Amino acid sequence: MGKIRKPVVAGMFYPEVPDVLKSNINNYINQIKTIPEISGKLYGIISPHAGYPYSGPIAAYGFKLLQNHKAKKIIILAPSHREYFHGFSIFPGDSYETPLGQIPICKESEKILLKNPAVNLTNLGHLEEHSLEVQLPFLQTIYDHDYKIIPIVVGDCSISMLESFAETLLTLAEHEDFVIIASSDLSHYHNYDLAVDIDTHFNKVIESYNLYELSEGIKDH
Repeated sequence: MGKIRKPVVAGMFYPEVPDVLKSNINNYINQIKTIPEISGKLYGIISPHAGYPYSGPIAAYGFKLLQNHKAKKIIILAPSHREYFHGFSIFPGDSYETPLGQIPICKESEKILLKNPAVNLTNLGHLEEHSLEVQLPFLQTIYDHDYKIIPIVVGDCSISMLESFAETLLTLAEHEDFVIIASSDLSHYHNYDLAVDIDTHFNKVIESYNLYELSEGIKDH
């Protein structure tokens, strides 16, 4: 038996009983009546990571899009809330586990990503982190085919490290087909009007591919 990252926020951020968990997620997804049509390739989604009563209905929009794009490999990028480190941390094991079962980790993809000196195979950021774990039951609910994940927790990064990592992802994309789940709550503690203003600006920056402006905006908020 290989090394397995066991669930740590089941029963807190989301239900720990499998049938209840899957039922809740299906309810979130089924409540969505319309989603944007994407004619080409879906490269990824941004998905929140608060407790399901708060984030579940929003996360469901992204996963409903993924449901229509059967990915075989999913890179999950999630921020570290509990441990401070530099760079990018890939869990050094064989799978992540939730109440819905285990999801295998793609070892082949790791080899290319680990060529980047900012990427390390380590427990740092993984053992107590919720931001990555809460994405997994959604994947396990929407997909019934075989797939693998590359679970990456992101620590403190300079602009140059982010640019270098983006180049590494481009290199990986030359060899493999994958989608990205970027785990982020964006702004969840501002009042509604300010949150809408911040998130609208964020969308514009994302669409402009301005990494520097995006980084500065994150520091400001």
